[in-house]
Amino acid sequence: MTILNRYLTRLFCVMLCITIPGLTGIYLLVHFIENVDEFLDAGASAWDTILYFVLLIPGLVYELAPLAILLAALLSTMLITKNMEMLALRSSGISPRTIGRPFFITSAILSFLLLCMYAFLIPQANSRAAGIKASVTGDSGTGGTLIGSRLFFRGPDNILKAEVITPDATILKDVHWYFFNSDYSLSEIIAAKQAEFKRGKWFFSDGVTVDGRDTQTRFFQTIQRQLPASPQDFIAVKKPADQMDIVTLAVTVHHMRMAGLPCSELETRLWGEILYPFLSVLLLMVGLPLTISRIKGALSMSFGLGMAIGLSTWVIWNVAMTMGKSGALPGFLAPLVVMALIACTGVYVMRVKGFTS
Repeated sequence: MTILNRYLTRLFCVMLCITIPGLTGIYLLVHFIENVDEFLDAGASAWDTILYFVLLIPGLVYELAPLAILLAALLSTMLITKNMEMLALRSSGISPRTIGRPFFITSAILSFLLLCMYAFLIPQANSRAAGIKASVTGDSGTGGTLIGSRLFFRGPDNILKAEVITPDATILKDVHWYFFNSDYSLSEIIAAKQAEFKRGKWFFSDGVTVDGRDTQTRFFQTIQRQLPASPQDFIAVKKPADQMDIVTLAVTVHHMRMAGLPCSELETRLWGEILYPFLSVLLLMVGLPLTISRIKGALSMSFGLGMAIGLSTWVIWNVAMTMGKSGALPGFLAPLVVMALIACTGVYVMRVKGFTS
């Protein structure tokens, strides 16, 4: 790495240490003001309150990172422009592409790190934060929980273990359902390959029932039962998508496709979370040529330019994602359309500003 690359990379990292905490802090403060009353009214401890808001930080960093990276790059280039260093570099025959290379490389590395954050940290942190809030406010639902795609549910007189096929838990597979009497003695066991809830009843297929009184076993191809538990009771299966990691999202989408069910919302979410971190690289293609091509300018201009590009991208991204979730666009195509649009705009700006020479 040349001296110039080290200098620009160091300057970029310093600006990142300002933009990422700054933007995250602002959003966290707003969220704190909006939600702290719930914790105070519930008499939550200071530790639970602090831990809840700390656990929100990884998700906020992930959401704000593309804008923070763009702002850091633009502020860095405007700073060296303000100090007349850009003029010296350009006068020495150093091309805009050479000046911009450290920013693109660093941004690409950060994009991969953000993807790893989403894969291994953010869903778990969001799930823990939601659990803390539910325990503090008392809105804990039932005794249901979801580990991966495995559902474990404990009702007043029954225990269910099954694999969830659909997000609303209307279709289950590998079902083991245990029923108890009022004295907690075993009443019945239903084990089935699949169970589907429709018209207010559970329809089981390819399984066996065991009578708790005489332990008599009966095999069946299909049976139907009107049971006290319904999918609406499985609060845990309504796990928000921001608490599902990439693998869980992919498995859920696959299962829904195999079952012939619409999965555009989750598929769009899956591809969106995979591609979102790399928006930062594409945004630099649009923003950097506009600042590097200038020989003088103010930091306020770079901040305004970054916010304008970021806001425009945010609007386009959300419109495309909404279209994908509604089925107007294929799930994988919705984020790709935005990426392609920004990339084409970036290539055009780079050519106009002589960034590719």
